[in-house]
Amino acid sequence: KRAIGAYAATLIGPDDFVFIDGGTTTECLVDAITQTDAIFLTNSLPHAQKLLAKGCRTLLPGGELKQATEVLEPQLACSKPVMIVLTDGMWTSKKQAIKTSDHCRAVGIDIIALGFGGADEEFLKRISTISSMTDLEHVVEQFGTIAQELNSKLVVSR
Repeated sequence: KRAIGAYAATLIGPDDFVFIDGGTTTECLVDAITQTDAIFLTNSLPHAQKLLAKGCRTLLPGGELKQATEVLEPQLACSKPVMIVLTDGMWTSKKQAIKTSDHCRAVGIDIIALGFGGADEEFLKRISTISSMTDLEHVVEQFGTIAQELNSKLVVSR
């Protein structure tokens, strides 16, 4: 497990967005990570604490924290995962946005992009499965539309 984790850690680049599930093999990966410029998403509280201690940008999903595994399990599940991007078009790295959106789509995540102000509509179409342009006065209305769409796909899991 340590060898697998060590090897996997060598594959992480500075512009990567890395999903790390809970578990002992992935814990070995977290222990071996030296690339702290990537962005990490994990559902494991212990993994998140280790990543933070290394100075990594770390994201956690919502959900119920299970005592036995210390893993966050979602309480609401969509038939297909969805990411929502709200942007004014001021991208720090378009290359990273494209790489992340391509990865998300490859693993089955729909991306809803809502742009306003100077957002580039063609770029939003490139990084999303659904995109829309609006102005600031209509952002709340657009979020209402997104919420209705997501609500139609939600299933409560226990």
